[in-house]
Amino acid sequence: MTWTLACWLWVALPLLGIVPMVPVRMAVVWLMMLGSVAVIGVGLSRPRTSQGPFGWMLLSCLSLACLCWRQPTDALTWVSQATLLLGAAAMLQGSSRPLRQAVIACAWVQIPVLILQWYQVPLPWAHLPVPWQMAGTVGSIRPASILLGIACLWSTGWRAWVLGLAAGLTGSGTVVPVVLLKLWWPVRRHLVGWLAAAGVLVVGARFAPAWMLALSERAEVWRTWPLTVWGVGFKAFPVGFQDDTPVGRAMEWRDAHNVLLDWVGRFGLPGLLVLLAVGWWVLRRKPDPWTLGFFAWVACWQSLEQFPVLVILFLVWLIGLSEGGRECGSASSVGTT
Repeated sequence: MTWTLACWLWVALPLLGIVPMVPVRMAVVWLMMLGSVAVIGVGLSRPRTSQGPFGWMLLSCLSLACLCWRQPTDALTWVSQATLLLGAAAMLQGSSRPLRQAVIACAWVQIPVLILQWYQVPLPWAHLPVPWQMAGTVGSIRPASILLGIACLWSTGWRAWVLGLAAGLTGSGTVVPVVLLKLWWPVRRHLVGWLAAAGVLVVGARFAPAWMLALSERAEVWRTWPLTVWGVGFKAFPVGFQDDTPVGRAMEWRDAHNVLLDWVGRFGLPGLLVLLAVGWWVLRRKPDPWTLGFFAWVACWQSLEQFPVLVILFLVWLIGLSEGGRECGSASSVGTT
């Protein structure tokens, strides 16, 4: 019972937690580190067998931080975060079921919160002051949509449909293609499937200009993205999408809205090698193709630097893969909540 509670705490703290008077981007990092310390403390009292890939991932992060020795404070802070998160992930190996159940439960919490935000009911969770935006408990429509989307993939039946619909209604289109394709695939050979596809194409044509605008904005940033052999380290990126919050503007937080470019831009060729090693390890586990496609798609459109809460979802997926590959990445291995 204590270990199950620790699993839920590790997931729920960054997804549902609140740190008053602190920007969401910073609060999420603090809550992830706090939850990781708790998990490591509890985990040290349990017998361990294998730590999966997280040991060599941590050593890789330490090596990348050492390459940024000219920025010791930022490097130490970053590697401390990596130590806590990857250490907790190693402790949590073997607990993918309660972790995924916690993710799904946190996704269900988003739905009433989104409804209240639509009606502009004051809530304690901070988000950008845009009246129509439904940001859930994670500060922005994009991570809220991603959380609901992955919970949709890890659910079955009517629950998957409700979560998938909620992911689309947040106002973020990031996960819509993967989620819709996943829900449509089982009925693709039936008349209802073709009618649904026709309806999606009609609606999609309505939103095509918005997609093209988002793609053109990203393409403009990606063409000028700083890619060097050793990367920029922990300096502020000279170009990119500016964080919209007052703290983000003051700190000059910028990102590429692309996890891969962010990572390679920071750590250069060594970072690329680490990224390829992680990808090779994932593919060797033969993951569920829908979940793999989901995370790959999200990585191409959003940034872990802008939304660090997404790190928790990625680590939960890796923990499942380290336990048994494809089956741990499917909805059938999670059960329903």
